[in-house]
Amino acid sequence: MTTLRRILAAVPVALTLTAAAAHAQATTTTRPVSFGLSGGLTLPTGDIGDAVESGYNVGGLLEFARPASPIAFRVEVDYQRFGSKLDLPGAGDLRVISGAANVLYKFAGQTARPYLLGGVGLFNSASTAEDSESETDFGLNLGAGLEVPLSGITVFGDVRYQPIFSSPEKVNLVPIRVGIRF
Repeated sequence: MTTLRRILAAVPVALTLTAAAAHAQATTTTRPVSFGLSGGLTLPTGDIGDAVESGYNVGGLLEFARPASPIAFRVEVDYQRFGSKLDLPGAGDLRVISGAANVLYKFAGQTARPYLLGGVGLFNSASTAEDSESETDFGLNLGAGLEVPLSGITVFGDVRYQPIFSSPEKVNLVPIRVGIRF
């Protein structure tokens, strides 16, 4: 839990520093292709929230954008891990590996640009418990965020809702992440 508290404490500091640096910058440019890394906290909701604790996420992305267009396309690969709340012998952690294709709509702005994100993906989940099998299911990736262009890089933060249509019940995750694009 100490690592989770450190992450939560670092997010406001990082966003404040990047916003201050971006305010000093007068012009920005959009690259047609950029790659990035992200990480943060993931909150499980619904039935899955009764079985696992809040977890973490790390990911990589590739973004395609036209300089004059508010529309961008992003392909992401993410890893999420959750500790088990169940006090049963053999109960394991849950991990989710996903790949998603997203469309972003970026609102105008020089120092900070809000954006909306929506996409579809495949989510592979498995338990670390013995004799457990992995399962791959279709899911959605919906969210909103804020990006701050800096000199040569762009920092961003977003909140998402990921309904995963698994059987017998749907899994819902809420990733909160910060990242950097080059």
